[in-house]
Amino acid sequence: QRDLVSFDPATGAMKTEYSKPGTNLDAPLFDAKRKLIGVAYSVSGRRVVEYLDLDQQGISQRLAQAFPGASVEMLDRDDSGNNLILIVSEGAGPNRIYHLDLSRKTARQLGESTP
Repeated sequence: QRDLVSFDPATGAMKTEYSKPGTNLDAPLFDAKRKLIGVAYSVSGRRVVEYLDLDQQGISQRLAQAFPGASVEMLDRDDSGNNLILIVSEGAGPNRIYHLDLSRKTARQLGESTP
């Protein structure tokens, strides 16, 4: 198991930011201001993104409903938080890249990439 731990070099304090038994974290996820918003890990070979921020959790739940059975990860987000670039993967096929406009509630596929 790998935990996500922050370290403050000024004080020497360490803090566990995320821990989930039986999970090896792949990466922390940060917003544009370098605030921790989530973590990524793998379960049975499938990438899972778990958001720690409540706003992000709500978006993540809506994305899971919009793309059932797929792994959805946010690649980028504008400063307003309304425009997102997503990568959607469903097993062995190509990953699909989408632009999602939360204010207009629209999604447009931009292209595909290899997994």
